[in-house]
Amino acid sequence: MEDFQISEEVLTYIDSLVGKPYKRLCYDETAYDCWTLVYHIYKKCGIILTKPTIKNYGQFGVNNVLKKQEVDWRKIPYKERQFLDVILFNTSYRTAMHIGLVLNKTQYIQADEGLGVVISRFSNFNTARIKWLYRWKNL
Repeated sequence: MEDFQISEEVLTYIDSLVGKPYKRLCYDETAYDCWTLVYHIYKKCGIILTKPTIKNYGQFGVNNVLKKQEVDWRKIPYKERQFLDVILFNTSYRTAMHIGLVLNKTQYIQADEGLGVVISRFSNFNTARIKWLYRWKNL
């Protein structure tokens, strides 16, 4: 695994993000949207992802961002989810416009426009909205 490491520092960092405010495409770590949250957590693990912009978000949302890096990701079944898998949620027009990161079999972290960074539980409602799960190639 190229430089990937789950350390106590990474887990502490993830805990420190809970409660941070939401702000779209904010990269200075004062606030997060769903993609910048994923970007910074992966960066803390030594994995540098493409920074999305309004242009590459476009009308296709995070589908488009991951599509541009698809050689680095592989789709995985929901039942095989594990720490740091990326969850794509259908939010509108059957397009995945929201993502979160799996923390364990029962919880994930996300940046929600109304709540900021929160840890959520998998439930019948939100699992029905999951379009795909992706795993970074070296995890």
